[in-house]
Amino acid sequence: MASSTSSNFMPEKYDVFISFRGEDTRDHFTSHLHEALLQKKIETYIDNMLNRGDEISPALKKAIEESKVSVIVFSENYASSTWCLDELVHIIWCKEELGKIVIPIFYNVKPSHVRGQLGTYADALAELEECYLGKIDKVHEWRKALITAANLSGWASMHVSPDSKLVKEIVEDILKKLSRVPIEDFKGFVGMEKRIEKIERMLEVGSRSTRIVGIFGMGGIGKTTLARAVFNRFASRFEGCCFLLNVREESKKHGLPHVQNILYSELLEEDRRSTSYTKKRLHFKMVLVVLDDVNDPEQLEVLVGDGNCFGSGSRIIITTRDEQVLRNIKANEIYKVEELNDDEAVQLFHLAAFQEVSSPKKSYTKLVDIAVNYAGGVPLALKVLGSFLRCQKKEKWETALDKIKKRSSNKLQTILKTSYDELDDSEQSLFLDIACFFIGNERNFVERILSCDIEVDNLVDKSLIVVSLDNKLWMHDLIQEMGQEIVRKESIKEPGKRSRLWIAEDIYHVLKNNTGTEAVEGICLDMSKTRDINFNPEVFQKMYNLRYLKIYNSPNGNRESNVCPYEDLVYFSDKLVYLQWDGYCSRFLPENFIPDNLVELIMPNSRVDRLWNVSQPLSSLKKMDLSYCRDLAKVPDLSHASNLTTLSLQGCRSLNKFPNLPMNVTSLNLSKTSIKEVPDISYALNLTTLSLHGCYSLNKFQNLPRNIRSLNLSTTSIKEVPSSIEYVSCLEIFDLTDCSKLENLPTSICKLKKLQGLYLSGCMTFKNFPEILEPMECLVELELDRTAIRELHSSIENLVGLQSLHLEMCSNLESVPNSIHNIRSLDYVSLWRCTNFKSSPSNELLLCPDWPESSSSLDVETTLMGGWDDFSNIGDESRRYNFFHRVPAGTGLPCSSEEDYHDPMILD
Repeated sequence: MASSTSSNFMPEKYDVFISFRGEDTRDHFTSHLHEALLQKKIETYIDNMLNRGDEISPALKKAIEESKVSVIVFSENYASSTWCLDELVHIIWCKEELGKIVIPIFYNVKPSHVRGQLGTYADALAELEECYLGKIDKVHEWRKALITAANLSGWASMHVSPDSKLVKEIVEDILKKLSRVPIEDFKGFVGMEKRIEKIERMLEVGSRSTRIVGIFGMGGIGKTTLARAVFNRFASRFEGCCFLLNVREESKKHGLPHVQNILYSELLEEDRRSTSYTKKRLHFKMVLVVLDDVNDPEQLEVLVGDGNCFGSGSRIIITTRDEQVLRNIKANEIYKVEELNDDEAVQLFHLAAFQEVSSPKKSYTKLVDIAVNYAGGVPLALKVLGSFLRCQKKEKWETALDKIKKRSSNKLQTILKTSYDELDDSEQSLFLDIACFFIGNERNFVERILSCDIEVDNLVDKSLIVVSLDNKLWMHDLIQEMGQEIVRKESIKEPGKRSRLWIAEDIYHVLKNNTGTEAVEGICLDMSKTRDINFNPEVFQKMYNLRYLKIYNSPNGNRESNVCPYEDLVYFSDKLVYLQWDGYCSRFLPENFIPDNLVELIMPNSRVDRLWNVSQPLSSLKKMDLSYCRDLAKVPDLSHASNLTTLSLQGCRSLNKFPNLPMNVTSLNLSKTSIKEVPDISYALNLTTLSLHGCYSLNKFQNLPRNIRSLNLSTTSIKEVPSSIEYVSCLEIFDLTDCSKLENLPTSICKLKKLQGLYLSGCMTFKNFPEILEPMECLVELELDRTAIRELHSSIENLVGLQSLHLEMCSNLESVPNSIHNIRSLDYVSLWRCTNFKSSPSNELLLCPDWPESSSSLDVETTLMGGWDDFSNIGDESRRYNFFHRVPAGTGLPCSSEEDYHDPMILD
């Protein structure tokens, strides 16, 4: 196919191109997806963006080529549009020739229909073959493109529902594939392309050797931005990729093994810890790795060695301020990032100060020259200074520039400090909070506990912080260092006189020596970073302005220290908005603590047996986590905590009474408590998630709120599910796994029209699965393995959306009804170790399926121990392993001929 581009590197104008059949999805799914992408600031192209008069086909081809990702929404009538099929062909060509990313979405259509051109796809292509008798090669091209696209990893609406959840997960997947990191957005950066081209030549992408390229330069010069731009351009050409941001800071905070685990997990796209097997797998994988802000050769040795731990053709990019680090690892190429030249610096400053590249009013020309001269061609300084001066009057410019001129010779730090000085009090406070405590935290969390949404927007506008596309707060390391230095200078010798404490040794000194003062507003201590601390129970008495207290065990820490007072604590500041203390040693919170400002209380694994002796004002409280407080026998009355939405009491074994709930609670976790009964809580209309897993004493429950979506009663002593369960009309997930006393379910279960997953695994006394009297379209997964059922009623065909049916180790099961063949969506059935399953003509259809043409491939795992004499020719290996995997529908597995039965068994 002829290319419409002369280069492998078209300018990428769009993040995402959406190909879709308008009449099928334009007004619902595709419009929702498009809106969600735009909300995440993902530049998205769809057909209706074309202006009238545009030549559609060339414009579409150009848009596809200028997009990083193409999303194909396969729907029922997609193949009936030659327009869509032509788009598809060009999308596949761009993937193969330009390395573009392609994500197929199968919306109300099965991947097997697209891949095998079945159903409406068969009809559409048959009609096209008649219309294109003289151009049959074109139809073949369409068919090939459909097969290629359907074999790509993608999303299916049958497996993820409702649409809102599907859209959310697709957007998250696109964000990951776009590899957006929480740091500078390089749209609007000038001089980038020529720098990328130099790095490109150094990388020699395409050669089979493994190469290491280093990027070094001063702080703020744009190393990370350049590395990110290169990474985004080439990531799709590799089998795995990872951009590790802030290696210096992350290895300091969490240790190199933690950073290594992140690297391996990203490259293998799974949760994976470092093992010899992991390294062996990576040795055969061609990867692209960026290690950002490295300052120690040991970091490189642990993370990438000499690069030969990865597959041939891998590329490793390292950014650092220290050129010697790159010399030590013997990088193949080293690129020094130079300052912007005068023209580039002026353009970037114009963008920041006037939001346009063109020259401003003549009256500002001289001031612009002065500002650019002070910034010295450093992108960070140009952005921060320009953002600071944006929309300011000429007099303000003159005052600010004069101030910079009079200060130290380090103009970059002076510019950053000047921008900070001009913030109002609340903005300065938030800036220091983020610099010391909240880098990498979710914006929603910070705004929830500090009520600072306006201040966050202002800091973003001034280029002092960045909100990433995954909604986390970040700032440049130089800006963070400036903020932390501001706090340190509040009291150089005595940490207890500083407003914020985050360094373990400083906190140890303050607690051990009781030197805290009214200046302290926040403390954040990772207990794995300090020695044991035993301190005065009055240690917080002088810290009466304390707003934020977090004493926690890092999940990646090598040790857990004891941080405890000699006796029960006597004081907490009433100004606390956030209190987290993992393993809190006292039996209760200080009696004089009035938590009316407290937004979150997080105290897992603590020794508390109660919180307060008297009722407390909790109007601000939104989250309470007392998980695994094993001595906690009573929860205070929470009915007036009107803003509480999340309550976790998991593992509180001494708790035997269901807590009073406020109206607004949405998530309640009472797993592994000693609760015996769930009272009528139908009034809690906002409750969507309820977990009672492992409540061994629980044997009955009453009316539940109708809006619950996830209900976990697994490993309880529930004997029956009341028929009133039908009124929990929003229920999507119902988990009854290992309820050993449960014998049956009510027939009213079929009233749960939104139910997606029903889990009854290990219910050893469960004998009768109920008749399904009405169609259940949303139920996609049913687990009945290790139960006592003997048969399934023919009404199971009413599970019209079922995709996965687990019947493993049902030793009493003798048969399944023929009506199971009517479940067109069924993809997987497991009958492994069903030792009493009897051979019969109807059941042989499980292994020789005669499914309707519209059904997809069926996976059948079954035992041969109960018979199947007709399968004597399948082979000894198949009988020895006792299961079969993936039998394509419509292929008609022959029951007596071995030669047509290819690879019937795959051991997973």
